[in-house]
Amino acid sequence: MGVPATPAGRMLRALAGRDQEDFFRWRAEVNKDAGQKHMLDSLLFEVFRELVVRRFADEPDLRAVVRFLREPRVPVFPDRRYPFLEAEALIRSALGERGLVDGISALRAAETRYHILVYLAEDLMLDHDELDDVVADAEGELL
Repeated sequence: MGVPATPAGRMLRALAGRDQEDFFRWRAEVNKDAGQKHMLDSLLFEVFRELVVRRFADEPDLRAVVRFLREPRVPVFPDRRYPFLEAEALIRSALGERGLVDGISALRAAETRYHILVYLAEDLMLDHDELDDVVADAEGELL
């Protein structure tokens, strides 16, 4: 069993588990360190990709992505909604489709991945240990 080793990893783990207190604590740590800020982008991509693959790789019908995105959920950031079309494009891109994310800014992609990361973790019913493992494995690939 792994445990996230970096502030960026701990921040993502807290986000995916909807642990708001830890999320804000680790986000403050990430924001103090340029290296952690840089790592966060890559780590977010890897964790997001892993959860997308776990959720959709065996799904033969791509309409499952749309059904997943349309499911009513408790918002991650209540003052912001994720952009539906961009979310679909990011998920399908993580599954290997090319040319879908060219017009999405890096900031918009990251914000959308934050939302969808939480919903994927919830949909997969990952417990704290499983979230730790996913994030720690992604860190291991990047470090």
